[in-house]
Parts: sequence; structure tokens; C-alpha cells
Amino acid sequence: MLATLLSNLPGMAYRCRNDGFWTMEFVSGGCSDLTGYAPDDLVGNRTISFEQIIHPQDRDRVRAEVATAQLDRARFELRYRITTRGGEVRHVMENGVFLRAAHGETSLLEGFIFDVTGQRRAEEALAEKERTLTAILDHSFQFIGLLDTEGRVLRANETALRAVGARPEQVNGEYFWDTPWWSGSPARQNQLRAAVKRAAAGGFVRYETTHPVTEGRVIHVDFSLTPVRAENGQIVALIPEGRDITEQKQTERALRESEEKFARAFRASPDAISVSDAATGLMLDVNEGFERLSGLTREEVIGRTSQELGLWTDPNARDRMVAELRTHGSVRNMELVARAKDGTLRTFLLSAEKVVIAARDCLVILSRDITDQKNAEHALRESEQKFAKAFRASPYALTITDLETGRYLDINAGFERLAGYVREEVIGRTSLELGMWADPADRVKLVRALRAEGSVRGMEFNFQRRDGARVTAQCSCELIEINGLQCILNAIEDITEQRKGEAARAALESQLRQAQKLDALGQLAGGIAHDFNNILTGVIAYSELAALDAEKPAEVRRHIAEVLKAGRRAKDLVRQILAFSRQQIQERKPVTLTPVVQEAVKLLRSTLPKTIEIEVRTDPLAPVVLADPSQIHQVMMNLCTNAAHAMRDRPGRLTITLDAVQVGAAAGPATPGLRPGRHARLTIRDSGHGMTEETLRHIFEPFFTTKPPGEGTGLGLAVVRGIIEDHDGAVTVQSRPGEGSTFQIHLPEHTSLTVPGEAKPTAMPRGAGERILLIDDEKMIVDSSRTLLNHLGYKVTAFIDPGTAITAFQAAPAAFDLVVTDLMMPRITGIEVVRQVRAMRANLPVLMVSGYSGTWTPEGLRALGVSALVAKPMTSSELAVAVRRTLDGPIDGALLLPP
Repeated sequence: MLATLLSNLPGMAYRCRNDGFWTMEFVSGGCSDLTGYAPDDLVGNRTISFEQIIHPQDRDRVRAEVATAQLDRARFELRYRITTRGGEVRHVMENGVFLRAAHGETSLLEGFIFDVTGQRRAEEALAEKERTLTAILDHSFQFIGLLDTEGRVLRANETALRAVGARPEQVNGEYFWDTPWWSGSPARQNQLRAAVKRAAAGGFVRYETTHPVTEGRVIHVDFSLTPVRAENGQIVALIPEGRDITEQKQTERALRESEEKFARAFRASPDAISVSDAATGLMLDVNEGFERLSGLTREEVIGRTSQELGLWTDPNARDRMVAELRTHGSVRNMELVARAKDGTLRTFLLSAEKVVIAARDCLVILSRDITDQKNAEHALRESEQKFAKAFRASPYALTITDLETGRYLDINAGFERLAGYVREEVIGRTSLELGMWADPADRVKLVRALRAEGSVRGMEFNFQRRDGARVTAQCSCELIEINGLQCILNAIEDITEQRKGEAARAALESQLRQAQKLDALGQLAGGIAHDFNNILTGVIAYSELAALDAEKPAEVRRHIAEVLKAGRRAKDLVRQILAFSRQQIQERKPVTLTPVVQEAVKLLRSTLPKTIEIEVRTDPLAPVVLADPSQIHQVMMNLCTNAAHAMRDRPGRLTITLDAVQVGAAAGPATPGLRPGRHARLTIRDSGHGMTEETLRHIFEPFFTTKPPGEGTGLGLAVVRGIIEDHDGAVTVQSRPGEGSTFQIHLPEHTSLTVPGEAKPTAMPRGAGERILLIDDEKMIVDSSRTLLNHLGYKVTAFIDPGTAITAFQAAPAAFDLVVTDLMMPRITGIEVVRQVRAMRANLPVLMVSGYSGTWTPEGLRALGVSALVAKPMTSSELAVAVRRTLDGPIDGALLLPP
């Protein structure tokens, strides 16, 4: 009966040895159905061993699991694959047990093996379905999960977990309302509890809510709970589902905002907007702009057509608009004329669109009033025509050029006359291509100023005509736009003759000033001669005393010191006379007036009668002014000599005062023409006979004088006023007969530059054996200079005759390191010496010595080949410094040394 039972079981019973081949000792009849082999094929491994039937990929695992079970002496359960006699692979499950064997024998295994292929395939199919379902759920954009009927989470898809940064083990088994999706809001938790309760009772629940997500955002969710029923209708689970509707909500909000904006724009637009039925043309709505421009109220318009309202002046205009709508779907900027309620006609630009409003085809028509624009365009055309006529007919030279390229776009006849070109030669070319700029950098300067300021007024340049003639012109430019192109409108005025006239007038004024200087110098000549006689008397006296006291060194040194002091006085007096009398180019610089006043007073004390007492008061805080010191010196000398002339018949007092004064915004009668601000005030007051009102009215007129013939030219005060007004100042006078005269000069403060300081005395530098060729026609100067320079370490070869000196130089040009030569010498001047010396040695330094250096400039000296200049009379220290600087200085630059 046992054998029959084993044969009918769906599987194979067995007993085998645990010998590595699992040699069968008994196999039930089910072996044939399971393996395809008969029991006799397996018993004793007659045909095949059971180890060979096991799938090759599973053999090692089965062997290992059997060995483990043997160690534990436990029952075992194995799952593996076999290959049947027909080659089919089947999944089997084996339940077995170890049997005790006799000592020394191999242990035995007994058990049952049955086919589980169908079960395995069903499990795999179920697992595949599970994987597919999980993939579907996890890849869904919606939040999906599964709850039990109590509201505990059974699972949640990956989308839902990722939204709050949670893992499955953190939420599974938890009540849904305690999970991160809801825990942030007690109100939402209570709402969810009620929803779960309703869904567990069989109801479908849906509502909108919000959830926080990992990015820190809050999203809007369309949430629902669906009950899941078993076959018997019992509710076994709940499916929560959430759909992110944030973008939808934003879109809805944007749509509402857009509609609100359209409504506001519709109402507030200054243009006329109407909405009408596309089929009938009946007006459905109009805005305030429509009411304002048409003169019709909304109540008068709604429900009527534009034809009924009489808006179209051209009956065919609406038909054209409708035809264009059919063809293109819209109308853009159709120009038409419409009639308002009061009958006035205005020009509009019409644009129209088809829209659907509440399932109804409508037209939205926007009409922009361009009546004023059309009038402005008409006025602009007329203005352009007027401009063109004025441009052509203007006597000034006018041009229009492209700002970027500089190419001429248009010129007028005035420009043709000025430049000498005809229009065809100029248009399309630039002024640089035509070579019209004397200095091409001037155009860069003009364009830079134009870009910075937008316009230029009265900028002066030099141009070259077609025939090569130079023209001085003033340019006034504006930036203008022509057809969207940035252009320059340039008005050019020829001021060549004006500048020539100004130059001639300046030369004449310079001559008048020089004549007046000489006139004043003539009046001072007696005083200067008197002062020089005093100086020479002292020189002679102290020189004779030095000779008498030759045996007394201390006395000799004291006498020589007095001689040197007298010499310096004479030198200062000569310098002042030369500075006053020489003709020079005006050179303004920041100066304090105190030294100028003091220098003029020195010269005056030497020249004015001793009966005149001079009182000087200067304020150290008097402001710095921008002035030419020599011209201010001339003004003082003119005014003071005039004052002395007014007091020459009796003793008098001359008072000179320098102080500061603040000129108000509205200058009083005493200071006409002055700009507001701080000024230096120079006052010259005398105690002379004074002037009448008639004389005061004419004193500043050229050639007016109250002096007898031969005593004055009448130019002095005219020159004074010219100089002061050129300095942006003013000169005033107060005088009454018998009460003297007071002249006041105001000069504006200058604060943008500092005043150069005075040079400190320099010690006498020494030489290092340099060889010097010394030339001067005065033997006394040659002897004293040679002795000094030899004493300082130089090797000096000296000549009185310049011709002999040049011959010596020609014999040995390389024998000298420096040439020191006087300027004015008989037969050969110092300039000729320089020319011949430089012809033989171009880089040889040359120091020029001159008794009159006032007209020399560094550029002029460089052009002549002179390295440096020192003025006579000179001290030993000045000569030593000049020689050293000339030797050490750059040989290609002129160094102008002070006298």
C-alpha cells in the first residue's frame, strides 16, 4: 500500500547516498513524470546520476546547502532547477532529512521532490505585476498612496515621498495626518481626519489644499480619497491621490490679472476702444477714450452701429476694414478720418482684432487720434522747407555732416565761398580727406566737446582753403537728427580779418605802452642819475679807503663789503630800469602784489624829489591775482610819477596801500564792471593840487593831458586803464581841486594755482678740471672771471678778442668742455661765436653772458644753439652756478638762468 501511495503522489520520493553524486538507492514512480527518467535509470546511477540532473548553475549552491544541513543534522528544504530527459528546465522543491549510517559508511538522505514550476511562474508573474504597478505609481506625476480604513499609510509612491523628502519606512504604518505631508498645519490635519472617516464609510472625497515641499515652496494640490472594495463589497482600503495644480492656479490667477489689466487698460486708455458684434456691427462696449474723442456717451453708443452713429466720413472705410480682417485676420494702422458728435473731423489710426467673448465673435477696434501729429508733421515739413531756404541763403558758411564718419551731407553757398570748393567736390567726403584742417587734431577736439556738451559756441580754428590760403574761423555746432542719423550742423564765421585787426591793434597798444614807459622813464632819468652818482661815490670812496688801509686786512674787508653792497644796489637799480622799460610779451601768472609794490617803491625812492614823503602799507593777507608783474609795475610807476608831478611845487605825501576787499553781487558806482568776489585793492593817494570834474571826465582818454607841452604824451592813464581792464579789473579815481587825488585799482582773486616760491641762495659749486674757453671784450671781466673759475677747480683759457678765440678753438676743438662767451662784442658777436663753435662740435655746451637778457626765451636760445644764459652784472656765485648747471644739464635743451 505504501508503494502504491508513493507512486500516486505528484512528485518523487527518494533515498540516496550523500556521496557527491547523490546515488539513488530508491526512487518512486513519480520520477518519470518529474524527470523523464525511469526509476531504474537513476538507481545506482545506471543511466544518469541525480547530480547531473540538477541544473549546472544550481549544483554548487545545492551542494553547499546540503553540507550546511548535514553539519546541523537538521531537516532541509531546497529550491533549485533540474533539466529533464527532454531538455525542459523545471523548478523543484526538495524536503529532506539525514539518516544515521553505520560507522564508517556514507550518510543517507531521504526526502520528497515535487515540481513547483507552475507556482514559481505564478510568483514571478505576480512579482512582475508588482514591479510594473510600482513603476507606474512611482513614475506618476501625481501623489498616490494606499491607506487602511483607519487612515494608516500602507504605501506611498516615489513622487509623493520625493516631494517631502521622506523614505518609505518613515511613513508606512503612520497615520496619514501625522506624516510630513500634513503635519505642518493642524487645520489641514483635522480636515483630513474627517475626510478619511467619510471615505471609510464609502464616500468619495475631493477638495483643494496646500502642501509644503522640500524646496521651501508651498504647492496647491487637488486631493481626493477613493474607497477600495473587496468582491463582497466590503471597504478594505483607501486610495489617496493628489495632483499638483500650482501652475494651474498661477495660470488662473494670471488670467484673472490679465483680464483685470485689460479692463483697466480698456477703461484708462487715452485711445478710443470699442467692442462690437462681428456679424451685426452693433456696439457692445466703449471706453472713456471713445466717449471723449467722439463726444458720444456710452448710453448713446451701446446697441447701435457706427454707420447709425455717423462716425465714418468715408462710407467705404468700414468695408475696407472688414475686407482686410477677412484676408489677414487683423487690421494695423489704417488711417481714416472720423466725425465727432459736434461735426468736427479728426484723423485716426485704426487697428482691429477678432476675438471671441462668451462664445460670440466680436471685433475690438482701437483708434488713435493723430490729428495733432498730422498737423505737426505738416508744420515740420513747412519748417524744413523754411530751414532749407535759410540754409541755402545764409551768408554764413553752413554744413551738415555725419557725426560718426564726418562725411558732408550738405553745404550752402556761404561754405563754397569760404572754402573755395563747389558742392559736388565736397558731398560724400570728409574735411580730413579734403585737407581743410590746419591741425587735424582740432576736429577731434571739436567732436569731443560736441559729444560732451551737445553744442559748441564760438570755438576758434584755422582752416585751409582749396587754394591753400589760411582762414581763421569760429565754429558753432549743434547735434541734430536727420532721418534717424546723428548729424552735426556747423555754422562757420570767417574772422581772419578781425584777428588781423586785433593783432594790429595789440601791436599798436604795445607801442603806445612802450612809448608811455619811455616817457615816464624820461621823467625819472634825473632821479636815476642822482642815485647812480650816490652809488658811484660810495664805490670810489670805499675803494680808496681800501687802498689806504691795505695793511689792515679787517678794514679792507669792511671797505670791500661796502663796495659789494653798493654794487648790488646798482645791479638792482639797473634790473628795475630794464624791467620797466623793455618791450616784452605779456605773461600772466599767479602773483602776490606785495613784492611788486615794494620793487616799484625802491625805484621811486631813487627818482622822486626828496620833498615827497612816501608811505607804504601792505596787507600780508591781500589775495593772489593772475597778472603780468611788469605791467602792474608799469601801472604803479605811471600813477606815482603823475602824483609826484601834482606835488612838485611843494612838499607832499604819497600814500600807497595794498589790502583785500569783498565786492558784492551788485557792484557800487566806485567799482563798475567787477564780478562779485574777493579782490586785491591797490590805492595810490597824493596830496597834490587835485582835479576838476571836467578834467576827471577826460583823464583816461588817449592823448589828453594837463601837462605843459614837452612834459607828457597824454598816454599814461589810458595805458593804465587798458592794462587793468585786460586783467579783468577796474580803475577808479576820486579828486577835488586842492584836496589831492586817490586812484584805486581792483584785481580779482585767483585761487586755482599756487604762487611760485622764491629760490633759495645757492652755494658756489666747484669744478673737476673741466676745460673752459672764456671770451669777453672787457679785460676786467675776463681777468676776474678767469681767476674765479680757476679758483673753483676749472682750467680756463681766456681771450679778449673773439676772432683769436675762434682761431684757437679751430686748432683744437676737442680741447674744451665748455664755451663761455659775451653776447655784444666788437666785430664778432657772441651769436657768431656760437654758430662757428657748434659747426665744429654740435654738442658742445655754450654759456652766453649778456648785459641785456630780457627778450630771450628758452626756445630762442635753443634755436641759436645756446645751452644757457646768465645776465650781467653777475656775482661770483651766479657765475659758478651757471657754469656748473650748463656742464651738467642736457646739451640739447636751453636753460634760461635768472639775472
